[in-house]
Order: sequence, then structure tokens, then C-alpha cells
Amino acid sequence: VYQDTVYRSLPYPALSGAHQINNAAGALMAITCLQTQLPVDVSAIQRGLNTVTLSGRLEHRSLDGVDVILDVSHNQQGIAALAMYLHQHPIEGHTYVVIGMMSDKDQNAIISTLDSVVDDWFSVDLKIPRASSAIEICGKIKQVTGKQCVKSSATGETRDSVRKIAHSKD
Repeated sequence: VYQDTVYRSLPYPALSGAHQINNAAGALMAITCLQTQLPVDVSAIQRGLNTVTLSGRLEHRSLDGVDVILDVSHNQQGIAALAMYLHQHPIEGHTYVVIGMMSDKDQNAIISTLDSVVDDWFSVDLKIPRASSAIEICGKIKQVTGKQCVKSSATGETRDSVRKIAHSKD
């Protein structure tokens, strides 16, 4: 309730992850505050919540019968949301992570946050000047988790490597 505005029976956002409820609440507050300048009716809000998509944020795809989640988390909160989602949606098989990171990020924290939900790590070189190399990322993964990491200079090459070992329950 804000200034006598009450939204009842709104659907959950179509985006994956419990954190999306907070994001939707923030969007609703903005809509409510701007209602006099930019009116939005409740049916439009309902449609938006039911149909919202955001590429690369807990985005589900199927690749040769294997479920794939694409997520481009760029901060610790996003990584924590991804880890929570993976923890809350366990699978029977292995969880493979293909990761590239910027050198100015807290890589130890990112790796530590994901480690409990990751079985196998694959690192890639990103073609961005401030990115860490796949070799550097694998070194961090080994240092933080004790796990091995497969490194690659190309995302497509890494995808093909994972595709060869992944099964339908992974």
C-alpha cells in the first residue's frame, strides 16, 4: 500500500528466482510513484509480470536435450541469486559452469559462492581488455575450491566440450 494504492492478486513474475519478487516490488513502486505522469493500468501490470523476459538472467534453454541456464551475473548479489536458485532446484546429474570474469571483480568470493552448487568448472577467455584469462580463472578456482578446471580460449569450444560429457540429467 502506497498513498492508498493497493495491488491485489498480481501474478508472480515470469522470471526465475525468488529475488524477482523484490525486483517486481521495486518496479511496482516506481509505477505507483509515476502514475500521475505515466498512467499504467492493473491489466498492463499483470501482463507485464506474466510475460517479462530478460535474456541472460537465469535464462533456461535446451541444448541437445540438456537443460542449460544462461546467467550473466555481474555482481555478488547476482552470483548469490544464481547460487540460491541452483541450490533450490537441484538436479540428478552434474552441474557444469562455464565462467568468464572481469579482473576487477572479487573472483574468490564469486567462486566460493558458487562452489557448493558446481560439480565441474570450465573457464573461457572473454575478448574484453579487463577480463581475466581462462588460465587465471582456472588458477583461482583450483586455489579456492581445490577442484580442477578446464580452460578454453573460445566460448564455442567450451560449449562443445561440455556438450560431449553432459547427459540429460545434468
